[in-house]
Amino acid sequence: MENKTQYVRVNKYTRPAMKNKGVFGVVWHYTASAKATAQNIRDYFDGTCIRQGRYASAHDVIDKTMVIHMIPHNEVAYHAHDHSVCYVKQFGDNANFTAIGVELCIDANMNLEPETYANAVEYGFMLCKQYNLDPMKDFYRHYDVTHKNCPAFWVKDPAGFEKFKRDVYSKLQATAPTPKPVPVQSATVGHYIVQRGDTLYSIANKFKIDVADLQKANPQVNPRAMQIGTSLVIPNGKYTQYAIKKGDTFYDLAIEFHLDVDDLVKANPKVDPKKLQIGQVINIPTTSSPQPAPAPKPQPKLAPKGDQKTNSLVDYLKSINVDSSFSNRQKLAQKYGVANYKGTAEQNSQLLVKMRGH
Repeated sequence: MENKTQYVRVNKYTRPAMKNKGVFGVVWHYTASAKATAQNIRDYFDGTCIRQGRYASAHDVIDKTMVIHMIPHNEVAYHAHDHSVCYVKQFGDNANFTAIGVELCIDANMNLEPETYANAVEYGFMLCKQYNLDPMKDFYRHYDVTHKNCPAFWVKDPAGFEKFKRDVYSKLQATAPTPKPVPVQSATVGHYIVQRGDTLYSIANKFKIDVADLQKANPQVNPRAMQIGTSLVIPNGKYTQYAIKKGDTFYDLAIEFHLDVDDLVKANPKVDPKKLQIGQVINIPTTSSPQPAPAPKPQPKLAPKGDQKTNSLVDYLKSINVDSSFSNRQKLAQKYGVANYKGTAEQNSQLLVKMRGH
């Protein structure tokens, strides 16, 4: 299936360029135009529909060969608010502001062709992954939202729509990574990274806390629009989760989080510090006692590591498996308070002393 982005022009009838409130689900439509292609529909919303002064559009349209993205997903499309009603509670009082609208092209008999159906399953799968949606709970027919006879083939055959949702769900299950067993004590982590299918309720249950407490600790999070990868605060935790980035080492992370390297190693007994993988999630120890806000943060006191005899900063960094490039030395100089680092012999000596802690 080809993915083509071909946005319609900004105008008051089909693309008002208003920001929506998030993606709470997907509303599925049909074009009601026999044998029209995705390109035909896109051009209609960019031309005839505007000239006719008709308020109508959708975010995407799918046919046998492609999906065309007509309106950005963070904008409003006029696709599911006819008669100014909304019968789906999770979309609020206007689904145009909370749901993605997808048009499906049809054949001469006003039905879906097998290729279009397959593309719809594939695209539904992609939307679920992108917006952390559950097709069984977050996919709706236009009919479900406003009682319009759309898509007519799934209004006539509701079991067909249920099959469509199950097909998308099965595809998600087939590609889901095998979950690793989680020990009971890990339910005390300080932060949690949202995974596909998570809800505030399931996360609260996992960590044995009240949903209200979890929501109170994360006021910036919309429970109906959580994004995969979002970091949630878990009240009264012992650890913070951190995803490894390119160039990270335990030594650098100990400096960043004001820890001793040994404490970091103890918090991650199954992690090899020499084989960190980008995206790998590790535990960062936290403290439950509040820290005085006005007090300046002291420089981290790390146990002596590496070559303690060398007078070369580069050799010392190599001895502790830390990147010795000039750009990384600049970052280290900033962390340790060596101002305007240019790599001079005097600055290198200053940085070496600070890193050794003496």
